[in-house]
Amino acid sequence: MPNLNASYELGLQTYKAQRGKDYVLKRLPYDPASIDDIAKLSISRCYGDVWSRPGLDMRTRALITMSFLIAIGADEQLKNHIQGAHQAGVTKDEIVEWLLHVSSYLGTPKSVMALKIAREVWKEMAASTNAASEV
Repeated sequence: MPNLNASYELGLQTYKAQRGKDYVLKRLPYDPASIDDIAKLSISRCYGDVWSRPGLDMRTRALITMSFLIAIGADEQLKNHIQGAHQAGVTKDEIVEWLLHVSSYLGTPKSVMALKIAREVWKEMAASTNAASEV
C-alpha cells in the first residue's frame, strides 16, 4: 500500500489541478476530530492514488467519474465533478454530448437529473463570471 502521507500530499496537488482550487476540509462544530481521517483517506485514494496516474488525462477521468456518480445517484458529488470537468477543459457542449451518451445506458430520468445539476453549475459559473467582471 502506498505511503498515506505521500498519497495525501499528491492528492492535494492533483485535487487543485483538477478543481482549480485548494481542498478545504469542511468541519462542523459538532464533528469529532476523527472526521479528518475520512477526508484524508478520500483525497489520498481518489486523487493521490488514482487521479494522479499517468494513464488517462484529467478530461477523460472527469467524464468517467461523472458517469459513475450519475449511475449511483451521487448528485452533490456530481455537481462538484461537473465543476471540476469544466476546470479540466470539458465544455458545456461536451457535457450535453456526455448526457446524451449516458442517457442510452442509464436512462432518461438520470440524464435529465444530471442536466438539472449541470444547469445549476452553469448558472453559478455565469454568476461568478458576472461578479468578477463587475469588480
